[in-house]
Amino acid sequence: MILIRLVALLAAGGFGYGAYLQHNDPDWQKWVAVYAAAAAVCLLIALKKFVLIARGAAGLVALAALGWAGYLAIGVFKAREFTMNEIERETIGLLVIGVVMLVLFFAGRKKKTKSKPAPKAES
Repeated sequence: MILIRLVALLAAGGFGYGAYLQHNDPDWQKWVAVYAAAAAVCLLIALKKFVLIARGAAGLVALAALGWAGYLAIGVFKAREFTMNEIERETIGLLVIGVVMLVLFFAGRKKKTKSKPAPKAES
């Protein structure tokens, strides 16, 4: 679990920096929101604060980021030009957010174990 917390802490810094870098983007509000949400989830998980809520939020951020990336990817593939323009970079950023959020969402889940049935009482 310490590895997950370390990954979460590093990702929190990366996503926080990503949110900061959006200041010169024409549509900065939505990008700051998604990067800041990802950074906040990572920080909560790294610090072990509100872990259940943070894991649920990680699932929601993952759904939003991957759905948004899918929407943008449709335009990228329709254009058939892979020149690493702004849309392609945004799609990759959303995919990174989505994958990290999925890892954090599933990392804390407890594995289901089959319990042995109770022995039958002899009479």
